[in-house]
Amino acid sequence: MWRRAALPALVAVLVGAALVWSLLRFGATPLPALYAFFLALAAAGLVAFLGLRLEVLDGRWWVPLVLLGALLFVQAAFRPTLAAQGYVHLAAGWLALAIGLWLGASSRAAAKLLLLFLILVGVCEAGFALLELRGTVAALARNPEIQSHLAIGTLINPNHFAGLVNMCLALALGAAAAPFVAKRRGWRWLRALAALPILGAAGLMAYAVHRAESHGGTVAGIAAITWIVLLAALRRRGALASGALSKRTFAAAALIGLAMATAAGVGVAKSGVLSLQHRGEVYRDTLTMIAERPIAGVGPGMYEWRFRPFQTVNLKGRYHHAHNDYLQSAAEWGIPLAIAFWAFLGWRSVRAARTWLVADDPWTAAFALGSSGAIAAILVHSLVDFNLQIPTNLVIFAAVVGASWGLEIEPRTATARRAGTTLRVLTRAVVPVLLLLAAGSTGLRLAALETVRQEPGVEGLRSALRLDSRNPELHFRLGLLSRDDVASQDLAAAREHLERSVALNPYSWRYHRELAQLYELVGLQEEAVAAYGEALALNPRSANYQWRAANARLRVGDLEGAMSLFASALEKNPGLGHITLDVLLSSGARLEQVEAIWPREPAAREQLERSLERREQRLRRRRASPPPN
Repeated sequence: MWRRAALPALVAVLVGAALVWSLLRFGATPLPALYAFFLALAAAGLVAFLGLRLEVLDGRWWVPLVLLGALLFVQAAFRPTLAAQGYVHLAAGWLALAIGLWLGASSRAAAKLLLLFLILVGVCEAGFALLELRGTVAALARNPEIQSHLAIGTLINPNHFAGLVNMCLALALGAAAAPFVAKRRGWRWLRALAALPILGAAGLMAYAVHRAESHGGTVAGIAAITWIVLLAALRRRGALASGALSKRTFAAAALIGLAMATAAGVGVAKSGVLSLQHRGEVYRDTLTMIAERPIAGVGPGMYEWRFRPFQTVNLKGRYHHAHNDYLQSAAEWGIPLAIAFWAFLGWRSVRAARTWLVADDPWTAAFALGSSGAIAAILVHSLVDFNLQIPTNLVIFAAVVGASWGLEIEPRTATARRAGTTLRVLTRAVVPVLLLLAAGSTGLRLAALETVRQEPGVEGLRSALRLDSRNPELHFRLGLLSRDDVASQDLAAAREHLERSVALNPYSWRYHRELAQLYELVGLQEEAVAAYGEALALNPRSANYQWRAANARLRVGDLEGAMSLFASALEKNPGLGHITLDVLLSSGARLEQVEAIWPREPAAREQLERSLERREQRLRRRRASPPPN
């Protein structure tokens, strides 16, 4: 009996503690925040999996869901650190989904507790952001590019702040509808009075989203509110037929949803979001990237490393995300899995809307209404941003989706089922063991990052590598220190660590470039040419990388290969002309060869003539000066 009430409540508290701890401790540092989320959710997950009543879960859905979780845990536990990061992210979302599903199916009281807690999270985020704008509290972190008058809360970007608060705002509006769902007649003013505090919280969150000045977040918030109001109107007008949703009403709701989504899309486009930071061009380049690997994708979390060769805009910038969750999921997972994922979310939004329309229990209906609005907000916002790539937003979103799903399971029907052998073995034995392995690996990675944060020098990096020996960034940083720090210079160790960093992350153009510079330093010119070639293949549009690769080719006597690279570098950055001229003429290149690769623009030709004149003047002064004694 105690598990029916106490255990779900304990898990709900653990989930809440995970959110609070991660927000306050690591809210401004994405990777440690991700690891912290996963560890905290893993603790809640172990409690849930070992103590839950399996009868409340539908084996038709739970078995494939658990198999998916087991696969994610295996990848998170045994893959190298870089490749594992994307799987840890997905595993954290899976844990939140599974825990939310069980909470919703096990206890309406636990689901209600989770609903109220998430509303509290939104209120605290909004309140913190507004206090920060008034100067009452200091920001936990703020990206220097983000203006100080924008609300960001505990996050570092107003768009992600708006995405988080919009979900909590939708839940608050759903909770405000709970008093009006009850079948008790009369005392309507008391019901309205009971809803006022939650409506006040919703107003605070809406104002905070407004102060974030996120175009996509504003449109997504309006879309979610519109969707909730329309669903409320459908229920209010008696859009039910004998306790079930009529075909006519369902068709009307579908048309309204389609119209709302179209209006939201037009609103996003007209708001100018697509023009910010060259997002339209980024979407085009991402589509090119998807076309190269449409089925398997590049792997979870690997977008930032695999996008660079396709990037044609803002070449000095680096895109960690596609600014569009739909495109990024297709790029990382492949088109089939991405379609399945977004279809699942669309199905959940429709099912939650139907639950709202047919549910008799006030809090079941309230959670269903709020979760449908929260899902709608993310579906719209994902057109122009990447909220699902932020650990905080992903965990809240997954918990909402899972809990609303669990509410659809009828307790009496579920209790009558007997858990099958496969369900028991997977849930009681396989998943907890794999979860412990994934948590252990993730804990070591988090400990390594904390070690480096506290002691960023050579000794700290060595200690961190003892905890996480397959972290390419740790090897890279130790290799740079061993190469460049005079006090601790060790070129053999530098080569070992830089080569190891390249082996663990062959997609980092910077790793290859720094390794090439080490090869040059120790006289391995052929190896340097090869390393520069790898760096240039990963970063093909960088004038700086082309110029460095050209110099490396000159040192091994490949003048023809060097000249073509110099030509491309000069075309992209004419400012390299003066130093390029000196390098080429000093290396024995003829003037006609230099003129052949020089850009044809009049300004570039004038620069060449001035550079030749300055060079000739320097040579005359050098010949005229008396030789040293």
